[in-house]
Amino acid sequence: MNTVEYLNHAKEKLGITSDYALAKSLEMSRSGMSALINGKVTMSDETAMKVAEILGKHPAIVLADMHAEREKNPAIQAVWHGIMEKFSLGFDVLISCATPRRCSLSA
Repeated sequence: MNTVEYLNHAKEKLGITSDYALAKSLEMSRSGMSALINGKVTMSDETAMKVAEILGKHPAIVLADMHAEREKNPAIQAVWHGIMEKFSLGFDVLISCATPRRCSLSA
């Protein structure tokens, strides 16, 4: 997911519609939120952590997506995406192990 997608999901989760209300929830300025919404910047690590908390996601997921989004070098961007794939796969295995008879550690 990218910055705008995360912010839109955060608004949905909080039950708000305005960018201003989201800015207040994230303890940031309206101009800072405007820069995020308009794609001028990506979320800082601090904001990404707050968004992860709102969404109930592990912070590593949002942080890795933000680092991949702001990275200009395609090789490094691919590394961030690879980290996310491994993290997601490992998380899926752990969740399946929490449910009896669905655990497969061959991932």
